Amino acid sequence: MNDWAETKTEERRLRILQAIALDEDQSMSQARIKYQFDAWAYKVPIELVRQELRYLARMGAIRIVEAGDEFVAVMKELGRQHLAHEIIVEGVQIPKRSD
Repeated sequence: MNDWAETKTEERRLRILQAIALDEDQSMSQARIKYQFDAWAYKVPIELVRQELRYLARMGAIRIVEAGDEFVAVMKELGRQHLAHEIIVEGVQIPKRSD
């Protein structure tokens, strides 16, 4: 993967964590995450959202609950710590202090 593609992938993963963090119960369906990307003017296919959710789950930042064909992402402590600048999750962009 080239530097630009890697940067976009890491940013996409950060945006997923940020979207989940916006939800009161710190969980969000793949469809709502896709909707949030659309609202941010990111055109991301649902399969790419699912791929990134799988990655974040492998890294321990979220857990995935499967409800039929739908993924629901639930924030884990590691994901919260990444957003709070307490740790770094490999492959996820580090949030800016203003994010």
